[in-house]
Amino acid sequence: MDKKLKVVFASHTFIGGPFVVGSHHLAREISNLGHEVLHISTPITPFHYLSSNNQINNLRKKISREASRVSTVEIGDFPINYVPFSFFPWKIARTFYRQFGINFMVNPVSIPSMRKHLKRLSFLQPDILFIDQPTFQGIESFISPKVTVYRATDLYKEMTGDPMISKVEEEVIKGADGLVGTSEPVVEYLKNMNHTLPNLLIENGVDYEHFAKSGPEPDEYKSIPFPRAVYVGALDDRFDFGALELLARQISDLQVVVIGPDDGRCERLAQQLTNIHFLGPKPYSDLPSYLNHSQIALLPLSDHEANRGRSPMKLYEYAASGLPVIVKETPELQRRKEKFTYMYRDPESLVSVMNRLLIEISENKVKREEIQESARSQSWKSKASQLLEFSLDLPKKVKKY
Repeated sequence: MDKKLKVVFASHTFIGGPFVVGSHHLAREISNLGHEVLHISTPITPFHYLSSNNQINNLRKKISREASRVSTVEIGDFPINYVPFSFFPWKIARTFYRQFGINFMVNPVSIPSMRKHLKRLSFLQPDILFIDQPTFQGIESFISPKVTVYRATDLYKEMTGDPMISKVEEEVIKGADGLVGTSEPVVEYLKNMNHTLPNLLIENGVDYEHFAKSGPEPDEYKSIPFPRAVYVGALDDRFDFGALELLARQISDLQVVVIGPDDGRCERLAQQLTNIHFLGPKPYSDLPSYLNHSQIALLPLSDHEANRGRSPMKLYEYAASGLPVIVKETPELQRRKEKFTYMYRDPESLVSVMNRLLIEISENKVKREEIQESARSQSWKSKASQLLEFSLDLPKKVKKY
C-alpha cells in the first residue's frame, strides 16, 4: 500500500486514561504503518465538570482542552487524541434523538464544533471512518469518508441497558459500507441488522511485546505471598463479585489481587477478607510486572447478558504474560478452544477448577512459555493489517490503493 491514508476512529474510550482498548491499539498500529490517524472519543460535557474529584473525568478534561488548541499536525504526532466538548451527554441527548432524530451529543452543539476542528486538522474527508461507538451517529453529517466501517466491540444495548442504542446502531449501519465484530455473537447480531453488507470477525488482540516482558516485582507484592491469582480490568456489573468472594473464602491460602477502577464493591470485599488485595487502577505501562509476578489470571464474568458478546482483551494479555486463565465459560470462549483457558460454569465450579489448577502448577504441568506462544499470533499489528485490508476492499471504495 503506497498511498498514505487518512483514518478516523470514533470510539467510546479516550486515549490516556486507565483503560487501553482496541481502538487505541489499532490507531497506533495503523499510524505505525505510516498513515495519518485521528482518534475521537465520547465527548466530555458540563456534567463531567460537576464531578471535579473524578480522576478519569479530570484526565478527559485536560485532553479535551489540549486537543481544542491543536491546529497543525507534524509527522510523528499521530494518532491524534481528540476528546470533543459537547453540552449534552448521551443520557440526555437520547431524549432529543427519540423525538427529533438528531443526536445533539455530536451535532450541532459541540464546542468548538467538531466539524471546524476536523477541518482544521484536514480530516473532513478521510479515506476510512471506523465507528466503534454507536452514539457517534450523526458524525457522518459533517465527515465525508470514502469508506465507513461500523466496528462493534460489544452487544451495546445489553451492556448499557439502553434500548435507544439499537436505534442509533440501525442508523449507523445504514451509512456503513462494512461491518466488523470482535466476537461471533456480535457479528451475528450485526448480520441480523443488515445481512447484505460485507462483515468480518476480528477478535481483540494483544500488545504482545508489552505483556511478554518481565519487570521487577511490584512493591505491593512483597507482602502478598504465593500463590497469587490476579484480575486486571473493569469492576462493574459484568464482573462476578460473588464468585470472587466465594473463591477467597473457600481457598484461604490463595491470594487474590484485583487491579482496576472500583465503585467501592471490591474495596469492601478486601476489607472483609485478608486474602483479597485491591490495588486500584495501575498505569498500563506497569501491568506486565503485576501479571508476570502472578501465577494465575482470573476472568470472573457475571451472568450479565453483555458478557455473551465479550471478546476480552485481557484473555491474550494474560496469555502473553504466560498465565493460565480461569474464566467463566461463554459460547464465544468455548468456540476459541484456547488450551490456556480453564473454564467454569458457576461459582462452586470455580473453586474446584482453581484447586485443580493449583495442583497442576505445583506439579510443574503449566508451561508459561507455551502459553505465551498461544498469544503471539494475536498481535494488534496483524489485526490492524486485517482491518485495513477488509476496509479497502469494500464495494464502495472508489479507488484501489
